[in-house]
Amino acid sequence: MNIIRKFKVHSRILLLVLLPSVVIALFSINFLVVALEERAVLDDLKLLMSLSEEAGDLLQYIQDERDLSNGFLAKENNITGPVGSAFGSEGNAYKTDLTQ
Repeated sequence: MNIIRKFKVHSRILLLVLLPSVVIALFSINFLVVALEERAVLDDLKLLMSLSEEAGDLLQYIQDERDLSNGFLAKENNITGPVGSAFGSEGNAYKTDLTQ
């Protein structure tokens, strides 16, 4: 405290005002840097979420196409599809020969 007593009153008041202001400014800069980093992470997550949504839609269309192709092929030869009239009954006549 002897160091502070060597300064004039005007300098002491200025020091008492500037020191907390500098500390507050440093903490503010730290919080700003952290907030900007979090914002960058959230922007990346936003991009990844939109990409995953589009990928999910694409996979749904691919699965629909696969189902339609499977249904078409099952109508043609009834080997890959389930047994029944919806997929044709020609393969059902050979079922007993194949199980023997």
